[in-house]
Amino acid sequence: MIDQGAKTKPYVNSPLLAEALAMRLALFRAREKGIKKIIVYSDSQMLIGAINSSTPIKEIFGTLQDIKNLRSMFSTIEFRYVHRSKNCLADALARGVIRDRVFVAPLCV
Repeated sequence: MIDQGAKTKPYVNSPLLAEALAMRLALFRAREKGIKKIIVYSDSQMLIGAINSSTPIKEIFGTLQDIKNLRSMFSTIEFRYVHRSKNCLADALARGVIRDRVFVAPLCV
């Protein structure tokens, strides 16, 4: 099952923090839906690296801890990097929300 969506949040001052907040929200929603096994993809190498290692990033420390704590809510969970060119639907959704708060269908090739 693939789920997608968008949510605006004022005063988020970095793309890395925005990505981390989106991932945390996705994990909360997956838990609410009773999902036990999940693979989370992100085009942020830095975020995926931080989750899969013990290297803290000051800018997202609290949100990163929330994501790591949510791991225990799933029987199986993986965090994987996906290149932006392979993730054009999510990338277009994010860009549309940032730019106009309107989703424009992406041109995926």
